[in-house]
Amino acid sequence: MRPLSASLVAVDVCSAGTAASTQQTYRNPIIDPIDAAGPTVIRFEGKHCLYPTLDGQGCYVFVSEDLMHWKRHPMCYTDPRGGA
Repeated sequence: MRPLSASLVAVDVCSAGTAASTQQTYRNPIIDPIDAAGPTVIRFEGKHCLYPTLDGQGCYVFVSEDLMHWKRHPMCYTDPRGGA
């Protein structure tokens, strides 16, 4: 494998910086409340579904189309014992 030249790498870095400056970026935390634990993200039908535990009672659902803006939905699972 042949190493890339320094000038080629510099061009790639400059073009990537220009493209990134026009795009939105995420911020941490990505959802509120900030004390969400054990999140899992699944892509389904073009949307991203995030399943965290928030209160030990079960799992909630947050849905996003762009991984930056999340809409909170009701619980998708509740622990029948009353808490995890």
